[in-house]
Amino acid sequence: MVIPLPGPGYWSKIKHDKPVERDELPSGYKGKKEVDLSFKSEDDPFVRKHNEILNDKRLDLRVPKTLSNPDPLISAAELSMKKTGR
Repeated sequence: MVIPLPGPGYWSKIKHDKPVERDELPSGYKGKKEVDLSFKSEDDPFVRKHNEILNDKRLDLRVPKTLSNPDPLISAAELSMKKTGR
């Protein structure tokens, strides 16, 4: 999609509140507007492990509606989503 990537040191500068250059997104892109994130074939080790975990009845992979000690980023994301009506 011709999206510019940050150069070396970009994230370190962000972390230390240093100024960074940000490339503008190109205009007039005519390619695909979707990205396919499907799994690889069933022979892929990642897919096999993924399926093994999902099918293991001993694991409870449900996330409770209320978290007892959520990470601050999770709390901030929740607040932001409530403000925007998502």
